[in-house]
Amino acid sequence: MKTLILRLSAVLLLAAGAFAQSIDEVRPACAAPGDAVLIKGSGFGEEPTVTFGTTEAEILRGSGDRIICRVPEGLDAGNTTVSVDGASAAFHVLAEGAPAIVHVSTGTATPGMLVFFVGARLKGANAKFTDGDTEVATVELKGGRRAAYLKVPADLAPGTYTIVIANEAGESGPCSPTLVVVEEGEPTLTSIEPSEQLPGRSVLCKGTDLGPVGFCFLTWTDDGGNAIFTYGFTNGYDRVHTWVPWEAEAGATYDVTIDFADGSTTEGTGAFAYTVGTPEPPEITELEYDAGPAGSLVTIYGTNLVGGGFAWPVVEFTRDGVSTEALVYYAFGSYPGGGEGGGHDKGGPNALQGGFGWDGVDQILVEVPRELEDGEYEVTVTVSGQTSNAALFTVGDLPLEVTSMSPDSQGPWGPEGVVVIEGTGFGVPDYDFIIAEGRDAGLAGDPNGIPFETYFKVTVTWQGAEGDPLEGYVLWHTDREILVIPPGGWDDPLPVGEYTVLVTVEYDDESTETVEAGTYTVNEKGDGPGHGFPGDPGGMIRNE
Repeated sequence: MKTLILRLSAVLLLAAGAFAQSIDEVRPACAAPGDAVLIKGSGFGEEPTVTFGTTEAEILRGSGDRIICRVPEGLDAGNTTVSVDGASAAFHVLAEGAPAIVHVSTGTATPGMLVFFVGARLKGANAKFTDGDTEVATVELKGGRRAAYLKVPADLAPGTYTIVIANEAGESGPCSPTLVVVEEGEPTLTSIEPSEQLPGRSVLCKGTDLGPVGFCFLTWTDDGGNAIFTYGFTNGYDRVHTWVPWEAEAGATYDVTIDFADGSTTEGTGAFAYTVGTPEPPEITELEYDAGPAGSLVTIYGTNLVGGGFAWPVVEFTRDGVSTEALVYYAFGSYPGGGEGGGHDKGGPNALQGGFGWDGVDQILVEVPRELEDGEYEVTVTVSGQTSNAALFTVGDLPLEVTSMSPDSQGPWGPEGVVVIEGTGFGVPDYDFIIAEGRDAGLAGDPNGIPFETYFKVTVTWQGAEGDPLEGYVLWHTDREILVIPPGGWDDPLPVGEYTVLVTVEYDDESTETVEAGTYTVNEKGDGPGHGFPGDPGGMIRNE
């Protein structure tokens, strides 16, 4: 009897599992043959079969609750069903080449507002505003194939409209979105998200009638009546993108007022009070190098090293209770949602940037203070009033040594390309940084931030089997890296053959030391990683 009960239970469980299969959503619900479609649901097997009507579809990727497949080619336009092993949902096949819509930025708008669309084949399409069967207005979509926008006609009366996107191949069908057009009213700010954000980080203001499309001006006023300001961008109705002011005080509460281009203003009352968050303390997780001479460059890795937005990090080297501040060349913050769009200033002093961390790690590039004597120092980062843990760095000269040279072979035109030599002991260049006008910051005499100057102390030569050594052109070097253009070039390339590359460093007492970097081979035409055509200094164009 126990055996019978167990077997009966197993049968019931299998049956329950079979009935658990379902389709919850098909996105988009209207698409043309060849388009990719996402099916979300549950109970999909390891090898499901998907059909549109009676035609089996190609599955691109699948799991127990998600399947991505293609609408089969050759299907006629019209209503059908999509099925996964028996579970089914409604679907509409668009005419081949007709525009498909996946997402619309808003369902409510005022005349003159921008509405954004995401989909396929949107470029050059028209948007028809229809009231039932009556076409009220037609405007051209602006933008690309997959993302486009339109401006709601200024003379469109309040009401509910269907926006039909159409091109020469067909229309967007029953998936055409509905837009409720309302009269303009008083600007109303209802929320700022997320709550308690850090200074400098992005926030989204939501409400209604938030001015005409474009830039707007936000005033943040504290309890003492002191005002600080940010700019924002509004979609013209319900959203304004901006950031918490960089100079805002952590933990303080501000009343927020938005001023729009047409002169309208939201009221700054307690209902719109916003509390600035308190940053987490910075933490150093790693130094790129833990030793090097004074004046060398080192990258500091960690978390919360930049703080909110462009909060300024102070890096100090401390020994025997005496701290020396280091020069910060740039800082990249990886915090989520903050500081997007920080500039790419090149190389100038304190060219701080925000929002560009890699792999969730903040980075700060600093110069080891030149006045430091040899010895071990504690390195700390202070940002937003909080100081990190200490990492150890040993100041002192490193031996002259080459660890790699890339590339080590090129075609006859390759010498116009750049060779990267890595190692230690290449000497510290005498950086002479300036802040150039505009976005670029570079070396003195170099407004574009690209230092085409051969630094003293380092010489790189190519020694062939015959003749005197030929000197390359050093573009840039640090204590651990040299960027050099080999001698010759397009007009006078190095002859085919093998060369010994030598790195010579001149010290302050005018003594010199030379080390071999490796063997560099100039190949016949068509061989090697660096061959290319005239005007192709990096050898990116192959001439096979």
